[in-house]
Amino acid sequence: MKVLLPAAIIIVLALVTCSSPVSKQQILAPPLCPVPVQQCRPESGEVRVIDTGLTDKPWYYEIIPVSGINTPANEWTLWFWTPDTVYATVERNGKQQLQQYRVAHYDRFHLVDNLILPYRHYGSATGDKRRRWIAYAAVAPTAFRFDSDVLIAADATWEKAKSLSFDQQPHWDSHPALDPEGKALFFASDRGDTIHGTELWFSVWLGERWSEPLTVGPVINTDCDELTPFVTPDRQWLLFASTGHRNVGGYDLFRSRIHPEFWAAVDQRDLQRLQDSAFLVSVFDEPENLGKPINTIRNELFPYTPASPDSLLYYASDQGKRADFDIYVFVKHRLGVIAAHLPQTEEVKDTLSLSTIEVQPVEIPQFEQSEEKDTVSVKEAVVQGQVVDPDRQPVPDARVSALVEDTLYARTWTDTVGNFSVSVPQDQPVVIEAEAPGYFPKRTTIVATEDTVQLADTAIRLQHFTIVRIHFPTDQYRHPYPYVLDDNGFPTNETWQHLLDRVARSILQDTSILQQVLIVGHTDDVASEQYNYQLGLRRANFVYEQLYQRGVPLHLMKILSKGELEKLPRKPGEPLKLYRKRLRRVEIIKVVR
Repeated sequence: MKVLLPAAIIIVLALVTCSSPVSKQQILAPPLCPVPVQQCRPESGEVRVIDTGLTDKPWYYEIIPVSGINTPANEWTLWFWTPDTVYATVERNGKQQLQQYRVAHYDRFHLVDNLILPYRHYGSATGDKRRRWIAYAAVAPTAFRFDSDVLIAADATWEKAKSLSFDQQPHWDSHPALDPEGKALFFASDRGDTIHGTELWFSVWLGERWSEPLTVGPVINTDCDELTPFVTPDRQWLLFASTGHRNVGGYDLFRSRIHPEFWAAVDQRDLQRLQDSAFLVSVFDEPENLGKPINTIRNELFPYTPASPDSLLYYASDQGKRADFDIYVFVKHRLGVIAAHLPQTEEVKDTLSLSTIEVQPVEIPQFEQSEEKDTVSVKEAVVQGQVVDPDRQPVPDARVSALVEDTLYARTWTDTVGNFSVSVPQDQPVVIEAEAPGYFPKRTTIVATEDTVQLADTAIRLQHFTIVRIHFPTDQYRHPYPYVLDDNGFPTNETWQHLLDRVARSILQDTSILQQVLIVGHTDDVASEQYNYQLGLRRANFVYEQLYQRGVPLHLMKILSKGELEKLPRKPGEPLKLYRKRLRRVEIIKVVR
């Protein structure tokens, strides 16, 4: 007999079915039978509290609902198929289904398409890091509504997925979670001793088939419900939801450290050890509550991270006013430090008449990713480097992209000491771009002629400011030349419009941590100081208008002018005409809270 679960999450979990041996085809309606009492006694005691305020540490935490996915209906979970493509399990028109989204930022997504599969309900997708396997839960059209199965495909093709129904009993098997190596599949099920509600199980890939389900053991499973497992990318943690450990209220999120001995047994397909309860007790640590305010007195489900649960964690919660489930993200922000030489000139007021601006909000530009790399004709190299901050300190969790003709070729993230390694095609120009909250993106262009390229120590040094090298003809400030300049004052192949698109995107990604965006105009040394002050002001005002048109909030921006007072150093042998061209610039500075 299966236990009735809370009504708030009834759509994704099991309802009432009898445990008598009866085939799935025979079940047309929920049988009528008495419900046994579940011996569910959550532990009492305090749980850890995460400080989400500003502290004396160089980081802080934030919890925010994701945008672009959440609606007044239910949203349950998401899964990154690639760094740019996400599948989200949602409820639409009373049906649970999967939708594909593009990633604009860690907390912002854009709907691409609905995934159409021949099932009554489907969702909660998972895959391994090599994208060999893909698995998801589904209810067949002819099955009893809550007779959910796990389907899996070896070639990562949705339509070719086959059910992992291990026997003919009408079990509720759902919430699949593949380990990153694709050798173990965790899931939630009401099989076994059903008085204990739903528990976590796993199956091992034996080379030709998946093993019969194995329980994860008593360290994880309790007399209450355990649901929504997930294995972190480093195989270090098992994340899950439960009502049976030390809870804040409702379903809480937990993590348990997985010892290497467990993965050794999985890799060796040692089912004898994996069925030994004493062994299982030794390889899973006592679950730790993820703490407040991640967990609330309401329900939290479906923990997921593409990186580390300490830096980026997605989950579902019904804590909102509508009491429907939405997807939230817990993120660790690193605080930026603004140098003491910020412009200290008088603030300019009333320099912009908004009535003259044609506001055309634009969607944040997205890189198009090619369908598939041609691994035969393209010879690749590996670019290694380090992302550092203005003080040359490592920047962990920075996003590093390799772009070929502005098309995303590969993407990675820096490790805890700021190091990264990314594949690029050889013998053609490749842009390496690094991004991190609180900084402007930094680009460097390389041509890899060897199998391995090691970038210079400060090749990717992030800054809180960027110089917008929009070159204006003499006395002009609203009609710039088409292309921006490089560090040496020479035209690049990037238009000023495209550059400002990138700048606006970077600012919009950081609005939650920014106190202000300073826009500072500079000029060359021709004409009087007063004239140059006004000219610098007008150029800054032009950039201000352009950023406003691209969606940057007005309250964030302040325009200043330095005129000719802060000249750049002249390079040895640099022609005066070229030097003065470099002086005509606008600096944009992020001031982090």
